[in-house]
Amino acid sequence: MLGTSMRREIDSFNLPPAFWPEQWNIENYQKVFDMIPFLKFTWNSFFISASATLAMLVVTSMAAYAFARINFAFKKIAFPILLSGMMIPVSSTLVPLFFTIRDLNLMDTQAAVILLGIYYPIGLLLLRQF
Repeated sequence: MLGTSMRREIDSFNLPPAFWPEQWNIENYQKVFDMIPFLKFTWNSFFISASATLAMLVVTSMAAYAFARINFAFKKIAFPILLSGMMIPVSSTLVPLFFTIRDLNLMDTQAAVILLGIYYPIGLLLLRQF
């Protein structure tokens, strides 16, 4: 991948292909950084994944503690209902999630992606057993 990204465009079609380019060229990387806001995209990815992970850990650990240590009404019914989320294919929930996000005016926001990453039934199961 490094060799291919560092070669000139015309050298990509040489036969037989060379493993390493004869002339190293970093203009391809300059074009990428000039054409798209690559650093902004990287920051967005980092921010969304870190925020969703932190929120998921907080919510899941509190819910798991409640299911493991606190006796409350409908505890034996609520836990299997929450875990049943693992049995539902994500593709079958995309349209209702879209309408929900639209109705909450969260379209094209980072908050929408973070909110969708909070519910994690496997984490609830693992932390409750721990």
